[in-house]
Amino acid sequence: MKTVRLLMGCLLAILLFLVTGPSAHAEEVKAKVNPLASLKRIKTTATDELILLNEAPAFQFVEGKRIEVATLARGSVYPILDITDDYYSFSYGNDRLYVLKESATTRPAASTYELLKSDYTVLTTARIPVYDLDKPGANIVAYVEPNMRMTVVRETAYYQVQMGGKRRFIEKQDTVKDSGVPVLMYHHMIENAAQSDMRNNRMVIDVKQFEEQMDYLVNNGWTAITMETFRAWKEKEIDLPRNVVVITFDDGILSTVVYAYPILKNYNMPAVSFAITGKIRQQAAPWDPATLQNVGLKEIRETADVFDYQHHTHYYHLMNKEKGLPFLLTESYEAILADLEQGKFQLGKAFEGDTERVKYLAYPFGQYNETTLRAVTDAGIRYAFTTNTGNVRLGDSPLELNRQGIAPEHTLADFEAKLLNTFK
Repeated sequence: MKTVRLLMGCLLAILLFLVTGPSAHAEEVKAKVNPLASLKRIKTTATDELILLNEAPAFQFVEGKRIEVATLARGSVYPILDITDDYYSFSYGNDRLYVLKESATTRPAASTYELLKSDYTVLTTARIPVYDLDKPGANIVAYVEPNMRMTVVRETAYYQVQMGGKRRFIEKQDTVKDSGVPVLMYHHMIENAAQSDMRNNRMVIDVKQFEEQMDYLVNNGWTAITMETFRAWKEKEIDLPRNVVVITFDDGILSTVVYAYPILKNYNMPAVSFAITGKIRQQAAPWDPATLQNVGLKEIRETADVFDYQHHTHYYHLMNKEKGLPFLLTESYEAILADLEQGKFQLGKAFEGDTERVKYLAYPFGQYNETTLRAVTDAGIRYAFTTNTGNVRLGDSPLELNRQGIAPEHTLADFEAKLLNTFK
């Protein structure tokens, strides 16, 4: 009966989405905003500058991976932000790039300049030139690699970008609109799903399908990122290339530990598990693929090297039977806040009582309203995810973030389209 109730809840979530639309809150009409209106200006000083000895590559680091972003022209000069054992860094976009020390020499040169941090980003379509002026015949000072996310600080006939606090320019025709960062949404997986009693449930995929998708990410240059990396990008502390992805699971079902955990660990991929905290006991019931079990505190501790366990509410992953709506749409601010705080306390038991680490939430059934948003904010949740289909762009509201749901019928071509935000 427990399995039937949960599966019926999943089907009801799909029906509710089809009837009410993406979310109760999404019905509001939002005014079109100028993405360049939110520029953040930061005064920066440097005491030394680097000079490139020859043409040299410049890098970003994402989850420990070194990614070549650009090639800098010989003789280029940039104020130094920081020095490590092997690299000099200089400002670029919302963050910085790194060049090997062997590629440059340095000299004292005090300077003060203004860094502009922007929500407006575009993607490079090929290896594109960067110019020192916004007019024909300008000098090329760098080349940026394909599929790089570039931060735009001004738009005229060209896009103005920033490198080392200096104005630089790229041609619009060399870029496309930013497709955003895909946040994949999974629930449950089993072996031989098509032959099981769950074969008609769109929230249940086959283990082989999941492994094929993770294999696709690895073989096609995608990097799975942590929620901390995602947060830093959203708060314009770092830049990210196009090919990054967040992997999430809803409900805290034991199959994520039995099947997903070893696959993710093998590929060195982090993921997020949004657990229904009211179902967390000391440890999970024995694994039975014919029914549903939830992770316990024991399993959470044992798999925290891969999974970042976060909030999916405590007792509010439920429907109000009289109103036919999720609890997050029908209950009071005080009740929702109390449920969220109770869930943080329960999840904190797995982490020596640390409740402050619980900063991310997935809305049950993807539904929320203004009352929900107030309670979520006051509970200390910084980022919250819906079931609205789409990728996340830099300027998106932090408590109304899209995801890309993965269902059994999605082919690898569909999976690729979801990553690129082109799935129809």
